[in-house]
Amino acid sequence: TTKYTQINYTGLADATHTFKAYTQDASGNVNSTALRSLIVDTTAPNITAIGPTNATFTNDSYVNFTAIITDDGVGLDNATLSIYNETGLFNQTIVDIVDGLTTATVSVVVLLVEGIYTWFWTAYDMVANVITSQEVTTGAGGNYTITYDPTLPVAIFAYPINTTYANYVTALNYTYTETNCVRVWYSIDSGATNSTPVSCGTNWTSLEGNSSAGSNTWTLYMNDSAGNENSTSLTFTVDNIAPNITYDSTTDANASTKGVN
Repeated sequence: TTKYTQINYTGLADATHTFKAYTQDASGNVNSTALRSLIVDTTAPNITAIGPTNATFTNDSYVNFTAIITDDGVGLDNATLSIYNETGLFNQTIVDIVDGLTTATVSVVVLLVEGIYTWFWTAYDMVANVITSQEVTTGAGGNYTITYDPTLPVAIFAYPINTTYANYVTALNYTYTETNCVRVWYSIDSGATNSTPVSCGTNWTSLEGNSSAGSNTWTLYMNDSAGNENSTSLTFTVDNIAPNITYDSTTDANASTKGVN
């Protein structure tokens, strides 16, 4: 005769379990199945580090997105990189992890267009346990952003301007166009020496040195969070020497006496 028996076990801990079935007939004959094993794995993988660092600014359009992923169970299956910008999903790439490794470093190089991005990794193990880098509570946790900014900052001299001044120029004012400006500095000797950098938007009312008589070339430098640097130069003239005036030979001498007819 044939009889079907089903036994269910619940609450098994995460581990490797073995099982074997036995049967005995009325005559006392005993038989058994082969020994089998199964792995119970309810633990999601862990993402221990990702790169680049959060809130990165870059002027390089090619960015290498990386993650270090571990698994304490049956091993890793794959990881997915998801990148979003203001238009929605910008890139989604799946990286297969072969041989069920329990530790893997994954990497995807992505060509960005100018803008601000949010991004994260999703990791799966061999039995479909899943975690995202957004859910990690230590290390790599949270939403990461990266800003690709290839645009040079632009600064314009407001004072001095390209003209001739009768007195020495002792101040420097400017305007600029740059969202992520970091610092600004100047040179009043054609770049031979530079001033101490200051925060963008700071004008100078007392310079580290002043203009000189004659032609002056000043240069204003600016950089931004992405490492873009730009400069602009201005030439002006200081003429603080009064014009010379003398009497010509037809002029009477000083204190001379002259009759008038």
